[in-house]
Amino acid sequence: MFEPPRCPHTDCAFHRAPIKRFYVHHGSYKARVHTAPIPRYRCRGCRRTFSRQTFRLSYRDRKPH
Repeated sequence: MFEPPRCPHTDCAFHRAPIKRFYVHHGSYKARVHTAPIPRYRCRGCRRTFSRQTFRLSYRDRKPH
């Protein structure tokens, strides 16, 4: 199970010093490339959303293969 290591937004306090469970689940979305839904999370500090894709090397690639 994926657990975000930190908030990906650099202006958030939980980017530099994340606490345990700094996020809440915030739904999911379906990408064109992946068959399974990708979960989304919301940071409790800055209230911005992100997904597990944010932490991948292929982030923002149109065709990750």
